[in-house]
Parts: sequence; structure tokens; C-alpha cells
Amino acid sequence: MHIGGLRTALFNWLLARASKGKFIVRIEDTDKNRSKWEYSENIKSSLDWAGILPDESPWHRGDYGPYTQSERLDHYKYFSSVAYECSCTPRRLRAMQKAGNLMGYDNRCRDLSRRHLNAIKKAGGHTSIRLRIDERPAPFNDLVYGKVDGNLSGGDPILMKPDGFPVYHFANVVDDHLMDITHVLRGQEWLTSTAKHLEIYRALGFKPPQFAHLPLLLKEDGTKFSKRVCDEMVFMYKRKGYYPLPLLNFLLTTGTNIHNSEEILNLDDIASGFSLDGICTNSGQINTGKLDLLNRIYLQMKYRENPDELLKHLKNIILQNVSISDSQLSKLLSTRIHSVSTLSQLVNSSETRFMFVWNKPQPDSLLRISNNAKNIISTCKDLLSSIKSFSVDSIAQTLNSSHIGDSYADTMKVLRSCLSNESSGPTVPEMIHMLGVDECFRRLDSVFEN
Repeated sequence: MHIGGLRTALFNWLLARASKGKFIVRIEDTDKNRSKWEYSENIKSSLDWAGILPDESPWHRGDYGPYTQSERLDHYKYFSSVAYECSCTPRRLRAMQKAGNLMGYDNRCRDLSRRHLNAIKKAGGHTSIRLRIDERPAPFNDLVYGKVDGNLSGGDPILMKPDGFPVYHFANVVDDHLMDITHVLRGQEWLTSTAKHLEIYRALGFKPPQFAHLPLLLKEDGTKFSKRVCDEMVFMYKRKGYYPLPLLNFLLTTGTNIHNSEEILNLDDIASGFSLDGICTNSGQINTGKLDLLNRIYLQMKYRENPDELLKHLKNIILQNVSISDSQLSKLLSTRIHSVSTLSQLVNSSETRFMFVWNKPQPDSLLRISNNAKNIISTCKDLLSSIKSFSVDSIAQTLNSSHIGDSYADTMKVLRSCLSNESSGPTVPEMIHMLGVDECFRRLDSVFEN
């Protein structure tokens, strides 16, 4: 599922809860070339992870099934009787397009006789089904964009393809009617197709639902998202370490005035005050900095409420071949929870600030830092052994107040090199606290012996 699809699902779910209705999910698989079982499973797992659970769906059946369009073909065939058969071949349609036909389809087959159609089928030909539209569509009201002029181009639209499957526009109209759908919230890119959908409703004698089109969701650079780019899929946000609730709160800040604070609201609280009036017509732009901030706030909140749960999450994302105690992980969390946006930043190799925890250092010659390196290591071991409370503050006070023989800066450089072989990262007292006294001594001893 694409991140924009998650936002659309969220808004539909919120409206259903706010109006005490039902949130129904259908699988639209009428394009056989682009429909795969794993795509449906990805939608399910994304919604499950986000906590946006449909009231009815292929995985939670109710009164309006089946919920997969390829299982509803009889409905579409029945309602297509209001339209006419078209014998135009793909070759002819491509030739029209190549010739620059501004109308699109020229409505050539509107009045074909039954005898002519039977002859085509007898010869092995296939027909599609088109809806005759003679009048200019009337303006319609969108719950977000207000009055919209009906614009219908391209000639009479296809309802059923030669393979017996409906097109998206027709299947949705039939399904919305049969499932008693009252509101449809979808992306702004479908706004120009709404006139066509309303003409199909009119031809079938159906009362249309109310439409609300959501503003475009744009990338950070202002360009459109691609629905086929891996990094823009929901599972990638999960893999990067974002939690569902801050991600959903973040999506509410894009293109809306519904929620613009830094407070993390639960879904029920959001739903209780949800209104389409808060949705803007301007495009919403992804702001990764805002998402990072919300996820950081959520991490800190979770740490206050249940640090053991975060510790479990952190253990789940650590490489299996890394040997580290729960005590070290707890110290790592307590020390750095206020400076990371995701737990994965603590173990990601691109975040070198914390790699010293997982990787054993092999420091270069310490003599380039200080000729007194051995004495510094020995003295620091004695100082650390004397500390009763192994907190960051007590470690810092001990190292800062004791005379070791070199400048304080050189002492810190030697210790940093021994413990991490890095030139930057957390402060030395923080590193010592995270590693624990036993691991610190092992590293200092290893360097001292070599």
C-alpha cells in the first residue's frame, strides 16, 4: 500500500467513525495485468499495522460481500444492459488516437444492428460495452472542492471490456450502489472522472453517494509521488522504524487543518472531532522533519509508559550475531531516547554515533593522541572502579575532577579511541554508561595489553 493510499483509508475510516457508519474495503482487481494476490495481502497487512481496521472486507466479511470485484462479475454484466455493444478493435482505436482525434472515441458503433454484431461474433470477433452520453454533464458538488463543472471528453465511455471484465469506473458505481455507500473519499486525481461516474449513476437510475476528493500528497521537493516506488510504500515506513500512530497523526497534518499540533492523538480522539471541513484544497507536502519529530515524541512517551516494551522492540531489530546484554540496551535507551527519531537509528550502520555499542573497536596507535596513553588508561580504570553510582553525571564528575596527568581533552580522546575508535559520537561519560563497567574494562584492557 502506498503512503497516499494509507491517508485515503485513514480519512474514510475517520468519517465512518464520526458518522457512526461502516468503513468498507473492496479489492479492485478488474485490471488482470496489474492485479496480484500479494498486492491484496499487502493492503491488509498495512491496514492491520496502522490499526485502521475495516468493518467489512475480504478478510472480515459482512452483509455486502463479496468484496473482490473479480467475484462480482455477474452484477456488472446484469447492469451493463443499459449500454450498447461496440465492435471497434484495439487497432482501430489506436489509429484514431494516432491520427489526433480530439474527441477520443467517435461513437461510431452507437447504432449497430444486432445482425451486424452477431456476424462479428460468429467470425471470432469480440465486443466491448459503451455508455451513450448525449448531454453535457451538469456541475456537481464536491464536499471539499465545492461546485465543480462537469467535464466529459473522449466520447462514449467503455463499461465492459471485451474480456468480460468491467472498467474501474463502471465497477465502482455498481458496487457503491449495491453496498449502500453514502460517502466516497478518494484522491484529487479522480476529481476529473467524477462527471463520468455521475453519468453512469444517472443511466442506471442510481442515487450517487457524496464525493469528497482529498488534496494531492506531494514529496518533500514538491513533485508527485509514484505509486510504484518502494520507499513510498507503507511497509518501508515501518521498516525505517516509524510507529503507526505518529505516522497517522503526521498524515493528518498534510493538506488539512484538522491537527497541526505536536500532540500525539489516538484514533478515537481524532474521530470524535473529525469533519471534512478541515480538509484543504491545497496539496499537502511531506515534511520528513515533522514526521521525525512526532515519532520522537511518541518514542519518549512510550519510554515513560513502558520502557520494557521499547527494549523488546529494540532487541527485535538488532542483528542476531550481536552479543549485548539487556542491561546495556536499557542504558542505551535511557541515554539516547531523547536524541533519536526511530529505534533503528541506534543500530543502523549509517548512524555511526552508536555503532561503538555493537562493534568492538580496534584503535589506531594511541601515541598519536598522547605519549601518556598507557598511564591514562590505567588511571581511568582506577577512577571508574571507585564510582559507586555508575550514572552519566557521576562518571563525568569523576573524570572531570581528577588529575590524570594529561590535558582533559587528551584524556577524553584516548578514552574515546579505546572505547569506540571514533572521533565523534556521544560524550565519553555517556559511552561509558552505555557500555557498562565490565565492557569498558574489557576494552581498556584489550588496548592496554596491545
